Amino acid sequence: MAEMRDKYRVTYDSSKEDAIIVHHPKKDVHFKRNHMNLYVYTPDHIKNAGVQMVEAVVENENFFTHREVERARRARELYQAIGTPSIADFRNIVRSNMTGNNPVTTKDIELAEKIFGPDISRLKGKTTRTKPVPVVEDYVAIPMELIEAQQQVTLCIDTMKVNGLWCLITISRNIYYRTAHYVDNQTSKEYLRILTDVLRVYNTAGFRITRVHCDNEFRSVMDDIEDHFEGVNVNYANPQEHVPKAERNIRTIKERIRAAYHRMPFDRLPSSMVKALVMESAKKLNFFPAKYGISQYYSPRMILHQKNLDYNSHCQHSIGSYVQAHDEPVSSDTNAPRTLDCIYLRYTDNDQGGHQLLHIATNRIITRRQVTPLPITPAVIKAVHQLAEDQGMPPGLKITSRNGPLLYDSAWIAGVDYDEEAFEDEDDETYKESDDDHSAICVTTRVPLLVVKYKNMFS
Repeated sequence: MAEMRDKYRVTYDSSKEDAIIVHHPKKDVHFKRNHMNLYVYTPDHIKNAGVQMVEAVVENENFFTHREVERARRARELYQAIGTPSIADFRNIVRSNMTGNNPVTTKDIELAEKIFGPDISRLKGKTTRTKPVPVVEDYVAIPMELIEAQQQVTLCIDTMKVNGLWCLITISRNIYYRTAHYVDNQTSKEYLRILTDVLRVYNTAGFRITRVHCDNEFRSVMDDIEDHFEGVNVNYANPQEHVPKAERNIRTIKERIRAAYHRMPFDRLPSSMVKALVMESAKKLNFFPAKYGISQYYSPRMILHQKNLDYNSHCQHSIGSYVQAHDEPVSSDTNAPRTLDCIYLRYTDNDQGGHQLLHIATNRIITRRQVTPLPITPAVIKAVHQLAEDQGMPPGLKITSRNGPLLYDSAWIAGVDYDEEAFEDEDDETYKESDDDHSAICVTTRVPLLVVKYKNMFS
C-alpha cells in the first residue's frame, strides 16, 4: 500500500463504499472487500493487455518511466537520421562523441532496443541471405518391443467447431498421439483425405490402425471410409452416447486453445490463425510423455516420428507473435523489402527447419527459413483485426463440439507436479474407459484453480 501511495492518490470512505480507491489517471481502481476480509481488485475482463504474453510496444513502455521512453524515442530518431548503422557502430558513434551537442547516450540506445526492438526499416533494407544450416538427422531409436506390443492401434475421433470452423480431432489409445485437421466440408471425401494422412503417420512408424471409434453421427460419412481401408473396423457409439476418450481429448485440446488465445493481443482472429491455433494446440500435447501412455520416457511424438525436439527449430516462437520474415528474393538487385510483416503461425515439419507465417499485407500463408521477432504495435493488431473482419470471422473465441458446449477440465502431463492445495472443490465429471468399448464409468475429479497474475492491471 505504501508503494501504491507513492505513485497515486489513495482514498477510503466507508460511508460511500467499502473499498480502497486508487485514483489512476486513466481510471479509478476499486479494491473491494471480499469474504475473507481482504481488499482485492477483480478485473471486468479476463482478456486484457495485462495478461498477454505477446510482447507489445505499448506494453513495453509501461515498464519504463515517461522520461526513459522519451530518451528511447530520441535515440531511435537519431539512429534513423544517421542512416541506420549497425547497433555496434551506433554505440561507437555515440561513445566517441562524433556528433556535437548529441543528447543521446549508450544507455538510451539500450532503452530503444528494449522498448521498440530492432529497427524495422533496417531489417527491411539490410537483411541479407544467410547460408542454410546443414541438415543433421537426429533420430530416436524406439525399442521394437514397444512397437510390437502396441502394433494394433485403436483410434478415437470426434469433431469440434472453433469460431465456425470444423476440425477433426483424433487420439490413439495407449499411445495418446493427438492430431487436429481442418475439415473443409462435411463429406466422405474430405474425411477420407484427412484419415489417410493420419493412417500414413502410424503406418510409417510401424503401427497399424485396426479400429476407429466414433459417434453414431459419423455413420453417413464413415461407411465409405470403412470400405476403403482394408482391415479397419469402425465402431459406432449408440445413439445419444459418445466416445469418452474422444470427448476427453477435445476438452484437453480446448484448454490449450484457450490458453494460447489469451496470450495473444488480438480480439478477432483470421481463419488461418484459428486453424493454426487448433492444430498447434493438439500437436504440442505430443511433445512430452503422456501420464497414462505406454512410456514414461518416450513422448507420443518420439514414438510416431522418432525425432527429438530442438529448441531452435520448435520452441523459439509462439503463435500470434509479430515477426519480420526474411524474404531472400532470388534477385537481390531490387529495391524490394528484404523482410515481410508477418504473424507467426507454426514451425514446419521438414528437417531443414522453417516457419509458417501469415503475411499481413496479402492475408496469405507463406513459409520462410528465418524470422526476426519484434514487439507488436497497435497498427499490426489493427491490421490483423481487419483481416479477420474482412473474412467475416467472429470476435472472441467460441468453441463447441458436435454435441454442444464442452466441460472444462485439466490436462495431466507426466513430469508436472500438481499442488493439491491449489485445487477447488468444484466437481467435474470426466470419463474413465473400461474394457468394454461401449461402456464408460463416470468419476469425479477436482478442477485445479487457475491463477492469473496481472503484470499491469492499470493498462
